[in-house]
Amino acid sequence: MVEKVCPLVIRSRAAAFEVPAFRHPQAGCRLVKGTIRAGEAPDAAAARELREESGLSVVAPPLPWGTPPIGLERTLWHVFLCEVPPTPDRWTHFCKDDGGHWFEFFWHPLYAGLDARWAAPFHGIWDFAAPRIGALRSDAAGHDALGHDALGFHAPEFRAPGFDAPGRATLRRRR
Repeated sequence: MVEKVCPLVIRSRAAAFEVPAFRHPQAGCRLVKGTIRAGEAPDAAAARELREESGLSVVAPPLPWGTPPIGLERTLWHVFLCEVPPTPDRWTHFCKDDGGHWFEFFWHPLYAGLDARWAAPFHGIWDFAAPRIGALRSDAAGHDALGHDALGFHAPEFRAPGFDAPGRATLRRRR
């Protein structure tokens, strides 16, 4: 059975969480995703797909966040949270897949949801991920003194001096 990965990077801007997304020149708006190769570990596939499709490289091993079955075929999608260096608001990246395409990346806000420009599998991923991202809000409940949530990630709204670099493009693991 074919299994997919979806590496998510999360950042907080203007009190809203955002994830990187891109415009495919022939297939609308998308999140970074891909197929796990034979013999490849899901976390390695997540890091590889993030690098191939967006040009972003992880700075720590991807953290597994769940494996929901998506679509009519109930394909397993391994969702990972990934930490990357600070990332611009917009960028383009040439992806060699399918003969090569330039992808136009942007940060998609959690509150915006997805519309008809997004293919069905991305709606399934969004339905899985959005409530979990929203649960990472900076309310005091469920966070320790440094602002770590139950997953061990540091919520950006809780930035303690020297704990997290300004403009960090993701949540940080507890050390």
